[in-house]
Amino acid sequence: MKTFYTLLIACLLIQTNAFSQVKPWPVMRNSPKLEDIKTHFDSWLESQEEKEPLLDQTENEMDGMRTKFMRWYYLMQTRVDAEGRLPDPATAAREWHKYTLAHPPINNGTRSAGWEPFGTDEVPSDGGGVGRINVVQLDPSNPDIIFIGTAGGGVWKSPDAGATWLPLTDGIPVTSIADIAIDPINTNIIYIATGDGYGYEATWQTDNDFWGGLYSAGVMKSTDGGFTWEPTGLSYLQEEMEIVQRLIIYPDDPDILLAATRNGLFRTSDGGTTWNLVENTHFHDLAINSGDADIMYAVGDQDVYKSTDAGATWSLFENNIGSAGDRMSIETTDADPDLIYLLTGNWSTYFYKSVDGGDNWTSVTSPSSKTYFYGYYDNAFAVSDVNGNLIFAGGLEIASTTNGASSWTKKSNWDSPGSSSYVHADNHAFACHPTDENIIYSGNDGGLFISFDKGGNWTDLSNGLRIAQVYRIGLCAADPTRVISGWQDNGTNLFDGTSWEEVDLSTWDGMEAIIHPTNPDTMYLSHQYGDIYRTYNGGSSWTYVAPTYGGWVTPYVMDPNNSSILYYGALGSVYKTTNAGNSWSAKPAALGNYAFALAVAPSNSDYVYAASLNVLKISTNAGDAWSDITSTLPVGTIGINYIAVNNLDEEKVYVALSGYADGEKVYYSEDAGTSWTNISGTLPNVPVNTIVYENNSPNRVYIGTDFGVFYKDDFISDWVLFQTGLPNVMIHELEINYTSNKIVAATYGRGIWQSDLAEGPVINTIVPATQYCNYESVDVSYTSTITFNPSNIFTAELSDASGSFSSPVVIGTLAGTAATGVITCIIPVDAVEGSLYRIRVNSSDYALTGNDNAFNISIGCKTPTGLTVSELADVSVTLNWNEMYCAESYDIRYREVGGTWLGLTSSTNSKVVSGLTINTEYEWSVQSVCLTSPIEITSGYSADETFNTLQTSVDNIDSELISVFPNPAKDKTVIHYSVLTPGDCSITVFDISGKEVLLVYSGWLSAGDRTIEMDCKSLSAGMYVLKLISGNTEYKTNLVIE
Repeated sequence: MKTFYTLLIACLLIQTNAFSQVKPWPVMRNSPKLEDIKTHFDSWLESQEEKEPLLDQTENEMDGMRTKFMRWYYLMQTRVDAEGRLPDPATAAREWHKYTLAHPPINNGTRSAGWEPFGTDEVPSDGGGVGRINVVQLDPSNPDIIFIGTAGGGVWKSPDAGATWLPLTDGIPVTSIADIAIDPINTNIIYIATGDGYGYEATWQTDNDFWGGLYSAGVMKSTDGGFTWEPTGLSYLQEEMEIVQRLIIYPDDPDILLAATRNGLFRTSDGGTTWNLVENTHFHDLAINSGDADIMYAVGDQDVYKSTDAGATWSLFENNIGSAGDRMSIETTDADPDLIYLLTGNWSTYFYKSVDGGDNWTSVTSPSSKTYFYGYYDNAFAVSDVNGNLIFAGGLEIASTTNGASSWTKKSNWDSPGSSSYVHADNHAFACHPTDENIIYSGNDGGLFISFDKGGNWTDLSNGLRIAQVYRIGLCAADPTRVISGWQDNGTNLFDGTSWEEVDLSTWDGMEAIIHPTNPDTMYLSHQYGDIYRTYNGGSSWTYVAPTYGGWVTPYVMDPNNSSILYYGALGSVYKTTNAGNSWSAKPAALGNYAFALAVAPSNSDYVYAASLNVLKISTNAGDAWSDITSTLPVGTIGINYIAVNNLDEEKVYVALSGYADGEKVYYSEDAGTSWTNISGTLPNVPVNTIVYENNSPNRVYIGTDFGVFYKDDFISDWVLFQTGLPNVMIHELEINYTSNKIVAATYGRGIWQSDLAEGPVINTIVPATQYCNYESVDVSYTSTITFNPSNIFTAELSDASGSFSSPVVIGTLAGTAATGVITCIIPVDAVEGSLYRIRVNSSDYALTGNDNAFNISIGCKTPTGLTVSELADVSVTLNWNEMYCAESYDIRYREVGGTWLGLTSSTNSKVVSGLTINTEYEWSVQSVCLTSPIEITSGYSADETFNTLQTSVDNIDSELISVFPNPAKDKTVIHYSVLTPGDCSITVFDISGKEVLLVYSGWLSAGDRTIEMDCKSLSAGMYVLKLISGNTEYKTNLVIE
């Protein structure tokens, strides 16, 4: 294909003379209708193709005439007024101003947006570009400071010769820039001409019948180096379709500024406050004589005008040097005040030179001898201020002359990415270094390039520029760091989580793209008119799989429930594949025109919605049959841009509407289109380009408009601007990645951005304690971020014992509308004992599920713990346990081991038991009694514990065979004992409950009196019994530890 295009260009260059008589189609005037313009264009282009068969084929490789027109036509299709006429270019700026005045920032209880760029800001590899640049200006006081104006991404500044970049206009309502002018005395003062002055303007159609690509807000001014901007007096509120194409500042008095516009030359002498029309024909370019700044030149399509009084008055200086409908550019040079160059052309390009200040002109060799020009689109040149014979000119590629246009040399190649000669195609602006003739900058469809050797080698300076005009995006559920996206002028680009790569090397515009939901190596991409390609290997190779052709941006979608099924929107019909594009079947839908939108219902794949601009159809059997549901939608004067379907209900569908019908922006149907409800609210009167439904949400939908993102759900009565961090830029598509819970925006001029999803109003639940009893009253407080409707009922719910709300229990209600309150609740009498309970408060109108109390709650009658005995004697003991929170009393049971249980009760957590048998082992347990009415609730008995009553009272023990001294003891004591007969002996210490706590000695001993020192440090203070067992005889004595 590239070889074909090279041959094609050569043929066109050879046949340049064949185009010398090409004239525009019949001129239309006074804000024409878009479709009339297209009719005239098609007729005119057809007549030219009869003369030159190869003409239309240029679009197959690069930006041919039809490609340029269709880009603009697609953009305007959804932006005409109710009569189908081109809109006032100041509409976006005016609507933004109106909306922000009427909707000041408020705390509406929702999460604000947090937009941030998606992916890195590096130039895509393999020949990719970042976006179109219309103008390059160097700071007059420091040429290392560079300003650029872009087609859709606003103004950017580099303080370090292109190493880093800073956006300067993200806050203004228009991000298309035609020109930049910098005050040469105070370089903090900067003027910008907004609007796409040359981007798509076909200058062979004049008088407002065909203007630039994006909106204009006139001329804006900054006094702080570009950080803030204010409108000047040349700010459009009229319907004149005005576009400013060039600005110049009078260097002797920088308050004097001139603007070349489609309706004439405007001049201000007070720094832009007021403007006067000083010449009323269409002008493209301006230049100042370098030797006498009072002398200025202005050019239109075929004439040159001159002023000798700093632009106050003008006279025709040279007429008919160009042809009617041509675009002319003029340049002077500091190297020679008498030297002027003029580039003129449309299909044919001519170059003129004057060496006497414009009194006489000579036709010299045209740069079109070395590169191809689309005069209506790329027609730029620059002359060095150091060497007046050094000129750079750019169309498809760059040519230069070092001999004042006697001959030209080709200086770049658009089709050799990676080489030092590579410069992206379609050059729109040049800037020559003021003191070094070797340095030249080129602004083109791919970004900004620099050469340090007069164009011999080029370096891309576009890293850091986020200016891509993105048509569509495809997200990756399996890997939320990946995205594939179609960019104007720069193909299809894939971000793999680390870097960008242009995966579509066709040099076409990139359009809709899809990544398989579970296998990221499977992807689809498309070009204009619906050429679809598929890859199974991550983009290493691609297979053409389109069933036919479609519109400029052809919609195609993947069934969310079956990745092998895709639908494709064509002219009047829908096509379906069940094998991932290997074959397709037509599903005639009678759309009446090219499809604009498709959607498959996630909850039911049989439901498919398809729309052209003016017709909406539904199929309930997967495309086999279609029904018209356009119904009461206000189509005809506005169109259908996008469709979104509720993920849980296939009949709940939303449509986003184009155009400028105030109050007709978004419609909703809950019955599959049988009836429609207008939910536009107070949205600004700009086109709504895209809409997406947030799955499993309270009917939350997001829309992308011509200057931002909005959302609405069941909790808010009107749309909320969801814009924080996002430039005021046209949004072409929104998608949601549910793996990362991010919403992603494709912008037409500022690349791709992402934000956390909006978070609706919430209810927070407050519980004062961590444990509660059955049937206990508790005051549950709540706070919300909104107030509620009059019919609202707050409901407090208790989870189950594991903390789950799968089957919650209502424990209290309160009717009310306030954002805060207290609900008196009762813990269920039958709540099982547990320590993982939670409580939450819900509301009915609005229907909100509240956040729970955020910590675990213990509920229920708990079994006593910490069972111990004290004051153990021969016939009595004191039983002890921990106090339980909900216990009103305690049941105690005890018995001789193996005997019958005896019962006692206690109102405290201890009980004295008497009447026990001497030297007997007992077992005992205790339970909490938490409620006796209306029902009895007990905890159940604890595990059994044991104790041994003493043989006799410790106070009465006095054995002649064993004694202790000292007694009481502290750290150590000495045991005196006698062994009557040889044999096994042991000495053991027991606590008063009969539990062994220390073995002092165990072994065989001969008869006799003995002593042994005992370490008492391990024993706590208290009463103990020391037991000597010798043979079959047991002896005891008491021991007190201090």
